[in-house]
Amino acid sequence: MGHKNNESSRSRKKKYKMIAIVNYGLGNIRAFVSVYKNLNISCIIAAKADDLKGADKIILPGVGAFDYAMQLLQKSGMKLKI
Repeated sequence: MGHKNNESSRSRKKKYKMIAIVNYGLGNIRAFVSVYKNLNISCIIAAKADDLKGADKIILPGVGAFDYAMQLLQKSGMKLKI
């Protein structure tokens, strides 16, 4: 049983080389980090546009307030990168 979990964990690492969680002032960033850590998947917290370079996947938390989220992304300089 343990062997299967290790294979699954390794395949997740290969599938997603870098996941960036966008921190622009909305959403529960730490909850996302915790989930990925528990799944043994590496991720970074992106606070500026340069942090998104090389990201294979981007998580944009807190988009329930989409208009406000877009304003914050514009201010952070990440809007064009996303």
